[in-house]
Formats: sequence, structure tokens, C-alpha cells
Amino acid sequence: HCKRRGAKKILCRLAEELQEHGLEKKICLKKSECLGKCGRGPAVQVLPTEEIYGLIKPDHCEEFVLGLKHKKRPPKKLLLKR
Repeated sequence: HCKRRGAKKILCRLAEELQEHGLEKKICLKKSECLGKCGRGPAVQVLPTEEIYGLIKPDHCEEFVLGLKHKKRPPKKLLLKR
């Protein structure tokens, strides 16, 4: 599901935002296999907390990265319950 919903575009956009905000050496971005959140993807997992954020759209990427940069946490509205 994630692939069909633009996961590759999200990955690229997150990488661009990390670079734009000077975080590409502080935050490691990796493509993963399925996170088991079908129907709520594309999903992103943040480590070491293992929190999973879902229904990510390209418009969310800057806010997501800034959340990591300033608050050390992406927007709660995207957080999926475990």
C-alpha cells in the first residue's frame, strides 16, 4: 500500500528537508520494509522511540523534519497508536 501511495516521493522529500535544514548528518534516513500499517501508509518509524507516524503526505515532510529538529518529535497528529 505504501508504495502505491507515494512512499518513494515521501522518502525523497524527507531527504530534501533534512538537507535543507542541515540535518542530513544528524538524522539517518533509511528505506524499510513493511511496518505493518497497511491502510495508514506511507508510514515512518522514528528510532529509538519506535514511534510510527502514518498517512504521511509530501506536505507533511517539512513539519515532520522541523519537529525532529526543534521538539525532537514529529507532529502528534501523524502519530499512529500502537
